[in-house]
Amino acid sequence: MSQLYPGIHLMVVKGERNAREGEYLLVYDIQSMNVRDGYRHSSGVQTAASETIWEKCGQACSDPGDKFDSMAEVTNWADYVEIARD
Repeated sequence: MSQLYPGIHLMVVKGERNAREGEYLLVYDIQSMNVRDGYRHSSGVQTAASETIWEKCGQACSDPGDKFDSMAEVTNWADYVEIARD
């Protein structure tokens, strides 16, 4: 992901125990709000820059994305801002 979209790292995590055990979560770790806004509008729609990157990537990006989409259900999403780190 970071090779296509500089400033963005992707993590796929799986719940190990308790309420989310066995469930998967796709986490985008984005360097800053400016980087995020360069790729997505506040409505969630891709920017022209992001669309261009996706089009250049072609099938190499579509295949894994389609596979993940077929396995996942989008239930909700939110943006979080880091306010502290240990």
